[in-house]
Amino acid sequence: QELYFRSALLGGLERAMPGRKVAALITHSLVIIGFHLRTFLSLPSLGIGIVVGTVLFLAGCGWGWQVQRDRTILWAALQHSLFLMVMSMFDWA
Repeated sequence: QELYFRSALLGGLERAMPGRKVAALITHSLVIIGFHLRTFLSLPSLGIGIVVGTVLFLAGCGWGWQVQRDRTILWAALQHSLFLMVMSMFDWA
């Protein structure tokens, strides 16, 4: 995900929208929500879906902003991996 979304997609959006880094970042985060659509199909309610969508959007914005600032995906990839490891410790069923 980091290679595709934060490196290729975000970089491509920045080139397609010169001078509009925030618009590229928001578009990138919305595409991430679309990619995770299968997550929404397994949720029990609309309210939980809104919370999950908000978290995905904010995570996309945060990690995308970090890649824009640092010009590397290394830190975003490490943080995302740590987040997934922590999330795997819980039973969400």
